[in-house]
Amino acid sequence: MFLTSPHRTAKTHGTTRKSRRQAPAVAPLEGRWLLSTVMDLTTMATVTAYRAGIGVVEPQSAAYATSADAVQIGFTAVDPDNPTSTPTTHFNITDTTTGAVVASGGTGNSFSLSAQGVYQVQYWSTDADDSEPQNAHSILIAIDRSAPIVDIQSVTPDILWPPNGKFVAVTVTGVAMDNLSGVNASSLQFNVLDSYGMVEPSGAITNVVGSDPTAFGGYGEVSFSFQVMLQARRYGFDFGGRDYVIVAAAGDMAGNAGMDFAIVTVPHDMGRHHGDGHGPINPVPLRGDHHHGGGDRADHHHGDQGFGGVTVPVIGLPVNQPIVPVMGPILGPGGQGDGNGGDNGNGHGNGNGGDNGNGHGNGNGGDNGNGHGNGNGGWDHGNGHGHGHG
Repeated sequence: MFLTSPHRTAKTHGTTRKSRRQAPAVAPLEGRWLLSTVMDLTTMATVTAYRAGIGVVEPQSAAYATSADAVQIGFTAVDPDNPTSTPTTHFNITDTTTGAVVASGGTGNSFSLSAQGVYQVQYWSTDADDSEPQNAHSILIAIDRSAPIVDIQSVTPDILWPPNGKFVAVTVTGVAMDNLSGVNASSLQFNVLDSYGMVEPSGAITNVVGSDPTAFGGYGEVSFSFQVMLQARRYGFDFGGRDYVIVAAAGDMAGNAGMDFAIVTVPHDMGRHHGDGHGPINPVPLRGDHHHGGGDRADHHHGDQGFGGVTVPVIGLPVNQPIVPVMGPILGPGGQGDGNGGDNGNGHGNGNGGDNGNGHGNGNGGDNGNGHGNGNGGWDHGNGHGHGHG
């Protein structure tokens, strides 16, 4: 007698017993989804920046910052499961800086922007058998042609005294601001211009703190501080003193650059000075080859030295590139002046400081008659000779 294995199929009334496990029913639409591996309707945006009529396609991004003259947004919609369809692209565009609606319910394959601002572009597409959700995609575009504002707020100390030749640490603090693409915190630089052309440190400003971050990787405000070592020394014949011009510069995420400057002085003395002879400043008073000037001084019959005005070229700042302010052409000599001596009557004079440190002067003494003379000055003193008539 043979026993039937419990795993073998049993027959009941001549028929085979089927497994109780059944394949699930597939709805027609669900079956279509399961069988399709092709993406459905989708839309892409391409941003092209135009400068002087030449367009450059920007790399794909969720946020674009540019200083271009104009920007064109191109839309491309595809529906792989219905390749013969012609999708329609819709878009809404808002200027987030003002809240103004630039386009509402617009349609088409492209749209152009040229005014400065930060724009939110929302877009989606529809066709005969599919549609993307409204505002399915969104990008930000900053059109920023304005330089960031750089403000040097303090310089300590701004007078180096006594003129003993020692180097002094000067601390500079300030802030850089940009309300469109934002300040590039890694772009801050400093540069020093010495009226003697001797001590001119420069470098990156790394002690920075950013606040109000933007979608473009910058900051609405960046505070900064740095130190420079400047020499407390000046020529003895240099009655106007030695000037250090400290320049701080910053760029924004669109590539614009701004700067500010402050002046640190090594004076000839700490007496009273009532007049300065300065040349034109355009925009930073840097050094020239010759100095002319005059002014009123209570104790001496010498005017204050002026400095020649120079131009500084506009600095273009590609992101992460250093800023190096450069001397421009001399516009002309500094101002001239004369003054009254306090105790010894009326005196007036003027002098030219050349590259070799030669000074000249003449004056009239109130009580002692007329005197005039000239001499060559060194760092702190010099030899002079002269004669006068009583």
